[in-house]
Amino acid sequence: GQMATFDSPRGRWFIRAAAFIAAYLFLSQSFYPQWRELQALAWRGVVSSGRVTAKEPMNHQSIRYVFDVGANQYAGSGPTGKGGIPEFARITVGDVIPVTYVRDKPWISWPGNPRQEFYEVSLFLFVLLPAACLLLAALAPRALQGFRDRPSESGLRKLWRTLTRQ
Repeated sequence: GQMATFDSPRGRWFIRAAAFIAAYLFLSQSFYPQWRELQALAWRGVVSSGRVTAKEPMNHQSIRYVFDVGANQYAGSGPTGKGGIPEFARITVGDVIPVTYVRDKPWISWPGNPRQEFYEVSLFLFVLLPAACLLLAALAPRALQGFRDRPSESGLRKLWRTLTRQ
């Protein structure tokens, strides 16, 4: 077979594949652990009741809560307005709310029903993020070509000129 270079079709496909894998691995790192916890909660979660201990308007309008499992008390935090939890404005400290937790790991918990959040994070992680990475990967050979052809230009200007073919 012929040698793969940046200019050959095989070389461009290699660049695209490498760009997709690198972008997806980098961008999915921060969401994957949350997805694993939500998966455990959605599939094996046990529902209990908890009490709201704080409202956090500056943290995505989330709440903090406590709940008991046997003789132990656990604390958690999460969003409002989904999974059967009222909107932020309608919640008061002291309100009793449903809490879902993982039986063998009760420190993993979620206010209300975690299924909607699990589906939303799954959609993002396995559909929207890969689609964005595919777009990035499709543009990668052209971007690299521009960096090679115009070494003196600044990075962002060069990238913009390359992608818009100016």
